[in-house]
Amino acid sequence: GNGYTYLSGTSMACPHVTGLVALLMGEGYIGRDSNGEEIIRKIIRKTALDLGDPGWDEYYGYGLIQAANALSFIEEKRPFVVQVLSIGGSVLAQSDVRPDGSFKIGGLKDQNIKLRVWRDVNANGVIDKGDLVGYAGYSGWEPAFENAALLFYNSSGEKELAGPVNFSPVM
Repeated sequence: GNGYTYLSGTSMACPHVTGLVALLMGEGYIGRDSNGEEIIRKIIRKTALDLGDPGWDEYYGYGLIQAANALSFIEEKRPFVVQVLSIGGSVLAQSDVRPDGSFKIGGLKDQNIKLRVWRDVNANGVIDKGDLVGYAGYSGWEPAFENAALLFYNSSGEKELAGPVNFSPVM
């Protein structure tokens, strides 16, 4: 009917925590920190409103999740990185992608380049299993960099992409 029922426990908390985990993953929080701790678990624990006894307790766990605080936690965020590569694949320059999706890389002369964008999920500085990788002109399953679109980069440091950059996890 038209009423509310009181329910409590982990079965009621689970959908809220799962939703927050999905939001955090969408914002780039993923993988483990330098100490091996799962980043999302750490963020939820550090930003929860502690209820009951200080710290973890049997009744409240770590407390009440605080989605806004968790989503503004910047300590462990893994940004997307844009890399400008030569036709042969050497990295010429790179920059983090801004929150609005833009980037700017200067110091290059007029030349043909390829663009690769990736998120280093495990923060090891290497494109490997689990990382998200894309490039201008990519579509499909397994990324094959040799198929990246050839772009002309002008010395002003600006390049408009004709379309979106699609991504795939490295398998």
